[in-house]
Order: sequence, then C-alpha cells, then structure tokens
Amino acid sequence: MSYIIITPFFPNKSSYAGSYLLDQAKEIDKQIDTNVSVIILDNFFSKAKDYKIEGIQCYIFKKLDFPSFLFPGFFQKFNNKRLSNFLNKKQISVDKESIVHGHINYPSSPFLAFLKIKFNCKTILQHHGLDVLQFDTGRINIFKKIRNNIIRKKYLKNIKLIDFHLGVSKLVLKKLYAIDDSIKEKSYVLYNGVDTSKFYPVIKKNKTFKIGCVANFWELKDQITLIKSLQELNKQKINDWQCEFIGVGPTKKYCMNYVKLNNIPNITFLDKVPHNDLNDFYNELSLFVLPSYYEALGCVYLESWATDTPFIAIKNQGIEELLKHDQKQKLLIDKEDYSNPRYMELLMNNYYTEHI
Repeated sequence: MSYIIITPFFPNKSSYAGSYLLDQAKEIDKQIDTNVSVIILDNFFSKAKDYKIEGIQCYIFKKLDFPSFLFPGFFQKFNNKRLSNFLNKKQISVDKESIVHGHINYPSSPFLAFLKIKFNCKTILQHHGLDVLQFDTGRINIFKKIRNNIIRKKYLKNIKLIDFHLGVSKLVLKKLYAIDDSIKEKSYVLYNGVDTSKFYPVIKKNKTFKIGCVANFWELKDQITLIKSLQELNKQKINDWQCEFIGVGPTKKYCMNYVKLNNIPNITFLDKVPHNDLNDFYNELSLFVLPSYYEALGCVYLESWATDTPFIAIKNQGIEELLKHDQKQKLLIDKEDYSNPRYMELLMNNYYTEHI
C-alpha cells in the first residue's frame, strides 16, 4: 500500500508555510506501515526540485495552467497524462490499495478524480478554507461568472467521485453541504492540531504588555480592526503596550500607512519570523489577536493556545467550535467592531490580568 499526499503547498527549507501539513504527514507516516510520498503541485515554470524534509519525501510536479486562476483545469487532460508519466518516472506506485490524500479543491481534486478512475484507489480530499470551491480565488474578475460556472460544473463531479471529505471545522463542512449535501455521509471533521513538541509554554519574561498578530495581510484577516482598537487605547492615554504584526500581503502597506498617518505608537511590522523562533514569539506575548472574520479554523490560535497565551478571535468562526461557553465569553468579539466597548473590555481585561 502507498500513501500519497497531493497538495499545492507544503513546507520546505526556505518556507514553513503550511507547517501543519508536514506535522500531519509525519504522523501518518508514523502510524501506517508504509512510506508517505508528497507530490507538490507547482507551476509549470517553477525551478523547484525534489527534496526531503524531516523524513518526508517531496516531489515537485509542474502542472500547466493559466495564471491567476483563469479557467482552472483548462489543461487537465494534458496534466493527467503528464502525472501518469511522472509517477512512473519517480517510481511512485499507485493501485487499488493506495490512499491518495489531496488538499484543497483546486488543483488537487481533478488529480484525485483522475487517479480514482484509473486505479480505483481510495481518495481523501481535505478542505482548509470556507470558500471550498474557490469561487473567490484569482485577481482577474472579468471572467469570474464564466469561471465559477465552470468550477461548479466540473468540480462538483470530482467531489462526488472522491471517497472521503475532511473539513478542518464543522463550519467548513457546512459550507460544503450548502453546495452539495449529498456527500454528508462521507464527510468528517478533522481539526488542525498543533505539535506540542514545537509549541509549549515557558516562563514569560516580557514585562511589557505585548500583543501579537500572525497572518498574511488580506482584507478578510482584518488587521486594521486591531490597529484601530489600539488607536482607541492610545486616545485613552493607555500606551504602555507593544504590538507586533507578522506577515505579508496586499493590505500591509495600507495598515502601515494608517499607523504612520495617525501617529499610533508602539506598533511594529515584520515580514516573517523563522519557524524555529515562533514558540519564543508566542511566549513573549501577553495576548494574541487575529480579527479575521472568514476563518475556517486558524492554526495560529492553536499555537497561541499551546503556549498558554490568551487570544482574541471573531465570533462564528471555526475556532469557536473548540471553546467552552466561558471561553467564548472571554475570547470572542464581533467582526470589525473596534470601537465597541466590548472589544476594548476584552483588550483591557487581558491587560489588567497581566499587570496585576
């Protein structure tokens, strides 16, 4: 039996994005009597090469595709044929005893459907986001309606073919059922975990009340709400705090300019922190805040939680499923509601708890 993971993202030596996929692959490799192989779906002109990371063998498959999610799957038949040749070349065996585990609908599900038809292997598709069919993916919107009709028609067929669907929260599966509820009987929740050998509490030495936020700068991540709430703190002459944002993305420049134009002190921005230093980062924090309002689960919450660092999240997101009633009262706020006294109360409750 072979266990094959197909995914468009996976950690490598220069980037640990998607580190939970590596943790999952290592755990699967530990628990089953076979080697796990990872096929990373890269773009056709990529210069990336096969590599091995923490015992997991990764192969780079360069698929042909239009950029910016324009007419996804247009070259699928060609890519399927190339994948067959790729498997033979890399001596990756696939048969009816194999398990093929894909991540996110596109580009993984077409390849899962192809292998299912060809080998009658077991297939699993894991959904990580709330936009399960990726209707909002891509930057070129002139063809969005046409593209989404294609996606709905083509990829619902793939979804029906696949044996099992995993959602990282019940909220993700709810979004999937809204598209097609016929797959409920073969769908399961698999919450993202956290490797407690990498994230764990240490004695906190930072005397300053430090707030942290780790996320790519996208509109839905809503870092600006946290910035505006800190601006409110500053107006109240409460300024013995620090806040550090880590991430890159299209809204970062706007956030940085807002901080500068409004003279908000004590806020710094970093592009990234080395993965091996993340545990230290969380342990330096008095409070972790991610005001994202379209969040399937959010591994950063779990990483913060594992270090005993309190966090603030938005109501009605995946993380809420893991919280007890009293935790929901303490840790959850309404989206985009930076000026609401409740938001300030949560910030200040954490502040005073830290400083008493």
